[in-house]
Amino acid sequence: MPSASDFPSREIMAVVAPGLEAVVAAELAQLGWPAPRTIPGGVLCTGGRIHLWHACLGSRTATDLRLRVGRLQAHSLEGLAQGLQRLPWSLFLRPGQDPRVLVSSHGSPLKRRDAIARKSQIAIRDALRGPRLPDLAPHRGSRVPGPVVHLHLEGEQVEASLDPAGAPLWQRGYRARGGAAPLRENLAAAVLRALEWGSPEALVDPFAGSGTFLIEGAAMARGLPPGLGRHFAFELWPCHDARAWGRTVEDARRRAPPGPTGPILGADADDHALDLARANAAGAGVGTAIRWQAGRVDALQPPPGAPGLVVANPPWGRRLGQDVGGVYVAFGQVLRARFTGWRIGVLCPDPALIRLMHLPLQRLLAFPHGGTRVTLWAGTVA
Repeated sequence: MPSASDFPSREIMAVVAPGLEAVVAAELAQLGWPAPRTIPGGVLCTGGRIHLWHACLGSRTATDLRLRVGRLQAHSLEGLAQGLQRLPWSLFLRPGQDPRVLVSSHGSPLKRRDAIARKSQIAIRDALRGPRLPDLAPHRGSRVPGPVVHLHLEGEQVEASLDPAGAPLWQRGYRARGGAAPLRENLAAAVLRALEWGSPEALVDPFAGSGTFLIEGAAMARGLPPGLGRHFAFELWPCHDARAWGRTVEDARRRAPPGPTGPILGADADDHALDLARANAAGAGVGTAIRWQAGRVDALQPPPGAPGLVVANPPWGRRLGQDVGGVYVAFGQVLRARFTGWRIGVLCPDPALIRLMHLPLQRLLAFPHGGTRVTLWAGTVA
């Protein structure tokens, strides 16, 4: 049976929302990834278990992770099965485990993804023949996610990867319900990083919705790693070093909190949305860090102290079926009248709506959200 010392250095990829590659690469470099390099929709490095662990525990901006198990060529299902059986699955999977196999394909001679997945699952199971080993008991709460294998076929080339987390990294576990058009947690964190926000700078969201910007900001300000309360699929790998992982988790848990935090304020005209946001914040452990205010955007007042950042994901109209031009007019008026010197970040796919704010906002980046490519507009209220 493989031991913890058998874990080799391998290619690791962070899956990234297209457009956010540079933001995620910068975060992973801070988390210790050696020489991260970007590709469309991803960030790559060659690393070991500690780089996986740090990404799972600490990455706020990545969507998911992949660990490359191996590459092979296949022009038939039988050739695919033979190639998969030669890969070192016993490092990562136990006899008797049936991994879920997800297939993506472009230009491959193998056409039916369901047949590819079924044949691959059988091949991996055959490669792991032996007495079934008992599952390890989870030691941090909920059950460890089951194994997921990703196969990407490009022509006759096949890349086989494992998901070391077992579930998307953006699923922090605190969201009770999302509201009408929720922003994923990792996208909110990436927006805050792109805007270079950091405590003790104030943070205000006039369209708080389910509270994602504010919760991610409060967790960042308090130094709470996003993966601290989760289990990960790699905890059941035969090559897993449970003692070293436990020390890593405890080090993250004992990390000294940063200095004083600035005010964090969330407002929304929908009382039900604010109730959801409060519940989400409490679930994330930052319920006392955020002040909530009910009311329309024209009632918004800045918190006392130095200017900070106003970040917003206002309604888009085509996203929620509303005529929202008046919202952007009122938003711009409030910012110009009461938020002089504040930095602004607004998510919106429609430049015409942004022009209604009459503020010097420029495109900073763009990424997909809710089936639409949205732009982050940034500037300062003069």
